[in-house]
Amino acid sequence: MLDKMKSSFTRELMELAVETMRCSISENRTDKASPLVGAVIIFPDGKTESAHRGEFADGDHAEYTLLTFRS
Repeated sequence: MLDKMKSSFTRELMELAVETMRCSISENRTDKASPLVGAVIIFPDGKTESAHRGEFADGDHAEYTLLTFRS
């Protein structure tokens, strides 16, 4: 039962990361495509936060945004 609950929670987090990823902002560049990235962090109290690429500044990584502005 516990494994099923963990699996369900993991899926919810992955779905949140994918949903967040879809908000990524493309960089204005011609040499390569900008990746779509969504990141999710889980705090010890169970709270979650998410961030996407380019959320605050052109080219900012989702992980950087998440750890710098959300934690």
